[in-house]
Amino acid sequence: MLQSYSQKIIESGYFVEYYNYENPVYRGYAKKRSYGKRESPKEDGEKSQFSLCRTRGNLRRLVNSNPELKKFVTLTFRDSVQSISYANYEFMKFIQRLKYNYVDNENFKYISTIEFQKRGVPHYHVIADLPFIDAGDLFDAWGNGFVKINLTGNEDCDNVGAYVAKYLSKDCSDKRMFNQKKYFCSRNLKRPVVIKDDKLVYQYFQRYAGKLGKLKELFSKEFLSDYVGKIEYTQFRKFDFAK
Repeated sequence: MLQSYSQKIIESGYFVEYYNYENPVYRGYAKKRSYGKRESPKEDGEKSQFSLCRTRGNLRRLVNSNPELKKFVTLTFRDSVQSISYANYEFMKFIQRLKYNYVDNENFKYISTIEFQKRGVPHYHVIADLPFIDAGDLFDAWGNGFVKINLTGNEDCDNVGAYVAKYLSKDCSDKRMFNQKKYFCSRNLKRPVVIKDDKLVYQYFQRYAGKLGKLKELFSKEFLSDYVGKIEYTQFRKFDFAK
């Protein structure tokens, strides 16, 4: 059944994104497969940039939906590793060692991105709900080089998702990243809540107009879409007094 909406909300933990569309967005129909000519390099580049922005947005929302992830770990290679497949294999072995020796296998949560050093060697930025682990044990679990641990800071004031997602903007253009995962994450993470129903969006804002909470505007902009015209975008910080 064909449906439409003109407003959308994406709630990611403490952060709320609001989209207001000039023209309705329709859903419920199958897209036709295109058999046209292949896109030009310029069009391919535009699609690649759009894909990067979308991936970065998905990562930011995923991190912000899991504010209990408070440990920020950086893993580097001592050797001049260049293969992404090999580096990813070593990273997943590190995760397996953590689960086997140091954390609750069922409840352990993590998200990880890849960044490249100046010498071209990949290293990993991991945000996780790690318990206290002795630095030497964590070094042994990685077994490939240097390990650095920091706290992410206070989730009440820091947009941790934006901080983690910024690493994607640096190195996803590296040809070694073609057909490779841009980030890794555990399967037990909370996911963003998406509302695509004008009535439910109205009810959502009614909740935060009353005594149950409030929304503080952080950022807003307008942009144009070939499909729905002008889009008004606003990001809020949620303060929920009901919890």
